[in-house]
Amino acid sequence: MGDLGQAIWLPHLTQKLHEQAPKAAIECYQVRRRELTIELASGNLDIAIDVPLAPDPQIKQLALRTSPMVCVIRADHPLKSEAPSLEEYLDLEHIHISSRRGGLGSVDLGLGKLGLKRNIVLRTQHYLSTPIIIANSNLAMTVPMSFANFLLALGNVRVLELPLETPDIETHLYWHETTDKDQANSWFRQFVIDMHH
Repeated sequence: MGDLGQAIWLPHLTQKLHEQAPKAAIECYQVRRRELTIELASGNLDIAIDVPLAPDPQIKQLALRTSPMVCVIRADHPLKSEAPSLEEYLDLEHIHISSRRGGLGSVDLGLGKLGLKRNIVLRTQHYLSTPIIIANSNLAMTVPMSFANFLLALGNVRVLELPLETPDIETHLYWHETTDKDQANSWFRQFVIDMHH
């Protein structure tokens, strides 16, 4: 899983796993998506947690959860509204988080259909680089509510409603067909599924 998944799930996952299987250990890696099938097939990875990916006949998958998109700013940001207008949202300077070097996010595609564009002043590949930036600037970022909850727990941020419709972010669980009947893999998959529901 990527750094977003690690921030959201690892604290709870490690605690619950220690309770149910105290001798088990977790090793967490971020791999390139194009290498996911090889990593799962070789046994380097037991499971993967990621956004919906292109279907692969060797890879089984299951939807874990969906999370709506919201806007996050620092608590004492000059913007007072908790539900900004589209004009107020576009007046903000934005952080865009993506593992890709180029391309747009779902909010940008939604704005593009309206003939609009937001002002992205910082692009980063890592979610966990953003809390300090948000806390010390007037920048805003549009992220899944699951990550916004992580930031709210850290404090010093506000969560705003988006002034446009955007699709929820889906998270899926992936495993290789050769481990589908494997007892340990099956147990761990069910453990992850139960934790998400």
